[in-house]
Amino acid sequence: MAFLVMPIFLCVINTSKAQCSGCTINLNGGSNTYNLSSGDIFCLTAGSFTGSINNFPVGAVICVSENATFSPAAFNNVAGTINNYGTISFLTAISFNTGTIINNYGTINFNAAPNINGITNINNKTGGLITCSSSFSLPINGTLVNEGIIKSTDDFSTDAASNFTNFGKVYSDKNLNPNGNVTNFGFFRAKGFINFNSNSNVENYCTFLSDDGFNNNSNNTRNYGFIMVTGKNGFPNDLWQNNAAFYNGPIAIIQTQRFQNNSSVTGSGNIRSNTISTNQGPFGNDGNGLNFYDVTKTGSQIFDIQPTLAHSSVSSNPVPVYDTNFVMLTCSPNLTILPIKKVDIKILNTGNENLISWSYELSSIQKSIVLEKSVDGYNFKPIKNIVGIEKGQYSDILNNYETIVYYRIKLVDINDKSEYSQLVLYKQLIANSTKISVSPNPVSEAASVTVISSIVQKATIEIFDISGKRKSSTQINLSKGINSFQLQETEYLPKGTYFIKVFSGASIVGNQKLIKI
Repeated sequence: MAFLVMPIFLCVINTSKAQCSGCTINLNGGSNTYNLSSGDIFCLTAGSFTGSINNFPVGAVICVSENATFSPAAFNNVAGTINNYGTISFLTAISFNTGTIINNYGTINFNAAPNINGITNINNKTGGLITCSSSFSLPINGTLVNEGIIKSTDDFSTDAASNFTNFGKVYSDKNLNPNGNVTNFGFFRAKGFINFNSNSNVENYCTFLSDDGFNNNSNNTRNYGFIMVTGKNGFPNDLWQNNAAFYNGPIAIIQTQRFQNNSSVTGSGNIRSNTISTNQGPFGNDGNGLNFYDVTKTGSQIFDIQPTLAHSSVSSNPVPVYDTNFVMLTCSPNLTILPIKKVDIKILNTGNENLISWSYELSSIQKSIVLEKSVDGYNFKPIKNIVGIEKGQYSDILNNYETIVYYRIKLVDINDKSEYSQLVLYKQLIANSTKISVSPNPVSEAASVTVISSIVQKATIEIFDISGKRKSSTQINLSKGINSFQLQETEYLPKGTYFIKVFSGASIVGNQKLIKI
């Protein structure tokens, strides 16, 4: 039995649309020409505006109501604030200058690539839609926060020193080129290529999905979610390639057709290659236990081609051609920043129970904080009141039918407003799998090893030191279910770090770090 967990970010927000107010210019459509000054509030409350705005400085506001359409024939000297609740269509290329602020609750259509010059702020709110009939590029010092949907029929790029936070969904019919600071709690989909540039700083908590390959060229990429190359267009556009220092979080997943590491991969989590895998750099050298799954596994090798060997803490697992346990999980586009800081939820499965551990740091006073559980991802029930317990554990006994279980932390503030942490998923693997645990750990004498196997099989327990040298080997017979063994060998080991590995034939089916004190 094994499990994978994946973050899904959910919360409760207010999606009602405000309307224009405080108007100094109030229109129901029209085609006139206007020169706005700072302090002017231009309101389109109904109808369609097809005239011209020849001056739009900082301090001026254009507000488009829910049932109105703003489609200017000319739009010049743009540096003010745009609040859109209806529809905006820019038929020609628009230049947005320093000071421009766009708050979109409705639909904005760019029929030509916008020229974004200087410091601009774009906020695509929940329910907002931005479409680009050409490429889109967020400039240096630009800020984009997306809670809705962005669609581009061409490349979607962010420049160095820009800031892009995505809570929603971004679709590109071509390539996705993140640069600058990118934090993703939502969904990115590129029909073309995804390239993390060398000047980018990317933190992924949800999903990046590419049809034509992936490159990481940044030393500041941290994956806590899901990155996938579908390879639907076949070779050579089926490669996930790492060219810089890459960190994979404990519940993160990488799935690709071909896998190639040319630099350093650290962390843990799961990496899956459906065809050829190649390693040419340090892989797992921090000793945190990366899990590598390979459909085309070559003997006892971790990679099919490995000029550089992986660290001894890396586990190698053969998988079937199609493994439903590596499905992509979606994320909610309806998100806000939570009052929990540094929230962390982890699951350790020990057979018929899940050991849930949590830690958090509050930034505001809460009335109640509760650990919740669900078997369908929608209907949750409280299982533990954890208010005041900022770091702790809870043992959840599983019923036989609970092969998929969700957990989250619910917060209720003094105004009875509810918000939620990230959601983590436990999923039992139905396929052939083996899991081990060692106790006590750290150990001073003999250790007890528990092996949970999904099938009856012969296996071998081996102990390796941190350099990869084998210290002992013991043959065992595993029955289906929970098996326990005493390892007297650990009593005589020098103090240090070791790895307990379970082999089925030449394949590693279980791996656990052990500290001898």
